[in-house]
Amino acid sequence: MRRIAAYVWIAVYRWAADTRQVLLWGHAMLALARFRVLPLFVAICLAHRFPLVADGGEQQKISEGGSHPVGQETSRDSTSQNEPAAVLQQAATASPPQEVEREKLARVWANEPTLVRLARERFGAELTETDARLFAAVASGEWADLRPTSEATFDPEEPASWAECPTINADRIVWLCTDPAAAKIIPNRGVWVRGANIRGQLNLYRAQVPFSLAFYDCLFNNGINLGHAKMQEVDIRNCCSAAISARAVQVAENFYLLTTSIFGGLDLIDANLGGDLDMSGGLAFHGLNKEDLEKQGIAINLHDAKVGGDIKLADNFRAVGQVRLIGATIGRSLTCSGGRFREAGQTAVDARHLTVGGNVSFNSKCVVEGGVQLRRSKVSGDLDLDGGRFIAASNDAFNGDLVDVGGQLLMGDGYHAEGETRFVNATIASDFDADNGHFLNPQGDALSLDGAIIGRSLRIAADAASPTDEAKDLPPGFLARGCLRLWGTQVNQDILADGALFDSPTGTAILACNLKVASRVVLTGCKAKGTVNLFGADIEHELDLRGSSFDGQQTYGNIALWANAIKVRGHVYCNQTEGAEPPYRFVAHGLTSFQFATIGMHWDLYGAELINPGGDALDASDCRVEGYVNVDTVKFVGRASFSRAKIDGLWILLHTVESENLELDMRFAHIWVIKDERLDDWPPAGKLQLEGLVYDHFDDDSPLDVNDRLKWLRRQYAPLKHELAKNFPTPSAASNHSQESATTPLTHDGARYGVVRTVYESPAPGMAAPSETADAITPDAIDRPNPPTAETASPSRSSASKEVGANVDDSQDGTSPSDLAALDPSGRRYITQPYTQLAAVYRAIGQDEQASTVLVARAERLGELAPPFSAQAMWYRYLGRLIGYGYEPFRAIKIGLTIVAIGAIVFAIGARRNLMAETKLAEQVLSGENELGLVSPTYPRFNALVYSLDVFLPFVDLNQVCYWIPGEKPSKPRKSRNCLMHLGTYSLKWSTLLHCYLWFQTLAGWTLCTLLAAAVTGIVES
Repeated sequence: MRRIAAYVWIAVYRWAADTRQVLLWGHAMLALARFRVLPLFVAICLAHRFPLVADGGEQQKISEGGSHPVGQETSRDSTSQNEPAAVLQQAATASPPQEVEREKLARVWANEPTLVRLARERFGAELTETDARLFAAVASGEWADLRPTSEATFDPEEPASWAECPTINADRIVWLCTDPAAAKIIPNRGVWVRGANIRGQLNLYRAQVPFSLAFYDCLFNNGINLGHAKMQEVDIRNCCSAAISARAVQVAENFYLLTTSIFGGLDLIDANLGGDLDMSGGLAFHGLNKEDLEKQGIAINLHDAKVGGDIKLADNFRAVGQVRLIGATIGRSLTCSGGRFREAGQTAVDARHLTVGGNVSFNSKCVVEGGVQLRRSKVSGDLDLDGGRFIAASNDAFNGDLVDVGGQLLMGDGYHAEGETRFVNATIASDFDADNGHFLNPQGDALSLDGAIIGRSLRIAADAASPTDEAKDLPPGFLARGCLRLWGTQVNQDILADGALFDSPTGTAILACNLKVASRVVLTGCKAKGTVNLFGADIEHELDLRGSSFDGQQTYGNIALWANAIKVRGHVYCNQTEGAEPPYRFVAHGLTSFQFATIGMHWDLYGAELINPGGDALDASDCRVEGYVNVDTVKFVGRASFSRAKIDGLWILLHTVESENLELDMRFAHIWVIKDERLDDWPPAGKLQLEGLVYDHFDDDSPLDVNDRLKWLRRQYAPLKHELAKNFPTPSAASNHSQESATTPLTHDGARYGVVRTVYESPAPGMAAPSETADAITPDAIDRPNPPTAETASPSRSSASKEVGANVDDSQDGTSPSDLAALDPSGRRYITQPYTQLAAVYRAIGQDEQASTVLVARAERLGELAPPFSAQAMWYRYLGRLIGYGYEPFRAIKIGLTIVAIGAIVFAIGARRNLMAETKLAEQVLSGENELGLVSPTYPRFNALVYSLDVFLPFVDLNQVCYWIPGEKPSKPRKSRNCLMHLGTYSLKWSTLLHCYLWFQTLAGWTLCTLLAAAVTGIVES
C-alpha cells in the first residue's frame, strides 16, 4: 500500500503547478497510506477548493469560433467540473496517450505569464481565447494583432467592415488599466491593440493609466469615456468609434485620433494634453445618422482645453457639426490645412478667446461651411488662410475682431469668402497679405478692418504668380464684392492694391475714413465700382492712383472718389501710367473731391479723365498743395473747382482735352505760378470764374501777352447785349438743369447775398442720406415770401437747380435783359479783382505799361456793363477814357494837342475869311485922329495857333481870346465871306460854326485839363 501511495503522490505532483496544491495532495496521500480517514477527508476538501491551473472545469466559449489559447480544443462535461474525485479517478486510470497529453498541458500552463493567470483569476470562466491572446500579447510587450488576416483593411466610416474581427469586451482593457496588480506588470510600451471589435464602452472615467494606449483599426461600438482620467498617451488610428467623452482628461503626452471617425462627437472640455491632438484625415460627426446632417450640434468641443503641442485637424479631416475651441490654449499651432468643416445654421469653428503659441492655419483648400469665429483670440505666430474657402452661415465668413496676431495674416492665393470677413480692431504684427483673395458679400461689407493695426503692409493686389480662386466665374486677382472697410485702420508701412477690383456699384467700394498709413497707398490699375472714400486719411508718403478707374455713376451723389480732408505728406498721383501702350489713364466717372485736402508735395493729374456731366468733375476747394498741380492733357467733362485752394508751386494747365466741356472755378485761390501756353486750354466764355484769384506771376515760358491775358479775363463772362439775348434759354431749357450740383446758382439778386448753397448737400459716402432733400434758400425766396407756384416749386424749374455760370432766364424773376448790363450774366456781381491781380503781376515784374493796359481794360469793362445815361456810364464810357481812367493820364495831352491843332486850322480858316473880329477892347485903343478907324499898331495881332491854345487852356492868358472873337468886323474894310449855305430863308454862316467850335474847345480844355490834373495828383486812381 505504501508503494501504491508513493506512485499516486508522484502522479499528483506532476499534475500540480501550485505549491499549495502539492502540499494538500501530499497530505492526502500520506493520510491514505496511514489509513487515517479524518485527515484524508480534510485534505481532499481543501485540494478541491484550490483547483489545478488547467482546471477541467473551465468552459470554452466556442460560440464565437474561438480556440484554446494554445490551439487545442477541449470538451469537459459539467459532471467532471463538479466532481474532483472523478477527475482524480480518470487521471489514475488514464491510458498512456491521454496521460502524455495531460503532461504537455501541465507544462504549458505552468509557463503562462503572470498577467494571464491574473486574468483567469479575475474573469474565470468568462475568459475567452481572444482575451487570452490579448493578455498574452500585452504581457510580452507586443501588438495584440487580432485582424483576421494581415492584409485586412477597414473603413473608419463603415462599422460593418469589422464584421469578421474577433470581439473583445471593453472591460478587459479597463481591467488592464485599472487593476493595480495587472497595471504593475504591464510593460512600458503599454497596451497595443489592432483589428479588434471592442464591445461595450471603454470606460476609464477617473482612471489613472500610467502607460500608453494604442488602438489601430479598431471598432468601439459604444464609444470611449476618459472623463477626468489621467493618461500617459492615447493613440487611436484608423478606428471607428461612437462618442468619445474625455472631459477634463489629463494626457501627459499625445492624443492621436488619426484617420479616425467619431460618431456622436468628441468632448474634450477642460482637457489638459501635454502633447499634440491630431485628428488628421479623420471624421467628427455630432450625430449618428444621415438625418442628423441638417441638425445643429457639436462635433468637437475643446472649450477651455489646454494642449501643450499642436492641434491638427488637417489633411482631409472632416467635421460635421461645430468645432468649439472657446477659451482653449494651444502651446504650438492649430493646423486645419485641407480640412472640411460644416455646420448647419451656425458657426462651424468657434474659437473665441483662443490662445495659440504658434501658427493658425486654415489654408491649402480648407473649406469651412458656416464660418469661423476667432474674436479676441491671440495667435503668437502667423494666421494663414491662404487658399481657404469660408462660407458664412449667417453673415460672417471669418470673424477675427480684436484678434492679436504676432506674425503675418495671410488671406490670399485663392482665398474665397462668401460673407463678411472681419478683423475689426485687430492687431497684426507683420503683413496683412490678401493678394488674389476673393471677398464676396454684395449686400454688405466684404472685408472689414476698422480700427485694425497692421505692423507692416496691407497687400490687396493682383499677383499673377499666385494661384487663383477655383471659382471660374470670378476674375483673377483681388476682388472685394462689397465694401472694403478701413475706417481708422493704422498701417505702419504700405497699402498695396495693384490691379485690385472693388465692386459695389450702388454703394461704397472702399470706406477708409481716418485711415493712417506710415508710408504709401498704392491703388494703381485698380477698378472700383462705387465710391472710394478716403475722408480724413493720413498718408505719410504718397497716394498713387495711376491708371485706376473709379465709377460712381450709380451711387448717391455720383461720387467716384471722396478724399476730403485727406493729408498726404508726399505726392498724389492721379495720372496715367507711363510706358504702357496704350497708356492706362486715371478715369473717374462721377465726382472726384479733394476738399480741404493737404498735399505735402506734388499733385499730378496728367492725362486723367474726370467725367461728371452736369455736376462737379473735380472739387479741390480749400485744398493745400505745397508743390505743383499738373492738369496737363486732362479731359474734364463737368465743373472743376479750385476755389480757396492754396498752391505753393506751379498750376499747370496744358493741352486740355475738350476744353469746351470744362467749367473752371478758381475763386479766391492762391497760386504761386500759373503755367499755360494756349488760351484755348481755358474754358470758354461764361465757364471760368476767377474772382479773388491770387497768383504771383506767370511762367516765364508762357507765350501769352497782355492782350491774351485780357481775353482770358473776359472768359469769366458770357457774351453781352445782343449775344446775351440770343443765348437766353427758354423756360423749357432752363428746366433741364440738374438738382445734384452741390453749389446752388444764384438769381440776379445774388449780387447782394453772394454765393448761396443748398441746405443739404451730398453726404459723405457711408453716411445715411436724408429722406428728403431740403429746398435751397435763395435771395428770390427772401425777397418774395409768397408761396411758390406749382411751376416754380417744381424741382426742374427751381432756381436752386441752376448751375453757376449758366445763362439767366429773366422769366423767373421779372428781370429784363437790359437790367443785366451791370451784372455778370452768370448771376454774380461784376468783379474787378481779376484785373487788379493781373495788373499787380505785371507791375511786380516791371511791366508797368501792361499793368496800365489791364487796369484800363478793367474800367472799360465797367463802362460796358454800366446802364446807359447813368453817371457811371458817363464816367466809364466817356470821361474816364480821356485820361485812361487815371492809369494813362497823358492820353488827355494827346487829345488836347489834337484839339488845339484842329482849332488852329479852324480859326485860321476863319481869319482868311475875315471872320475873326476885334473885341470891344479895341474901341478903347482907337486913335481919334485915324479917320479910317484902324486898330492901333499896338493892338495884338491874330495868331491861329496861339488863339487855339488860349481857348483850350483855361488857366493861361495868351492875349488872344480877349482881343479876337469869331464874327464879322464892324468896320467892314473889306468884304467877308461869311455865308456857308442857304437853307430856304435861313442862311448858315461860318461865324456861327466858329462860335460853336470856340465853345466846344473851351469846354474840352476845361474838361481835359481838370481830368489831367486829377489823374496826375492820383485823385481819379484812388
